[in-house]
Amino acid sequence: MKIISNLCGEIYEKLTNNLAFFQEMLKITIQLESKSLDTEVEFYLQSVEQREKLIHEIDLENQAINVLLNKIAQRTGLKDFKFESVQAYIPEEQYENLTNLHVVTQKVILQIQDLDREYSQKIGLAKEATALSLHRISNINRQLKSYQRVDGHEARFIDKTK
Repeated sequence: MKIISNLCGEIYEKLTNNLAFFQEMLKITIQLESKSLDTEVEFYLQSVEQREKLIHEIDLENQAINVLLNKIAQRTGLKDFKFESVQAYIPEEQYENLTNLHVVTQKVILQIQDLDREYSQKIGLAKEATALSLHRISNINRQLKSYQRVDGHEARFIDKTK
């Protein structure tokens, strides 16, 4: 079935685009990992914004892939799409390309997830350290205030006998 092969070719193109987006996200994540949390706040915010744009692009590609998968399901009568289920409808080389692309994409996604997990731990530790510093400063300020004279009214006694 030439139509199924063409649809799988379009899916391959969309998956290739997704792989490029995921690789760009991995690059951003690696750059983010190498920066200091204390001094690179602006870079962090830009990185988050770039990643959100990439996620949006990936979502758009996935929506297009779902449309193609529905077309394949209508043509073949398959309820659940798996690469193995369309193997009989497409050339062996195309099947191998699809499965290899899927494996490579999954590896990139796992790398991103691992780096995100590490970075989240760093952020959590930095957050705790900041909270402790603020608590110490608050305690020091409270102690200093207790030694300072409070600007208030002093009690005065009026001697009415004079």
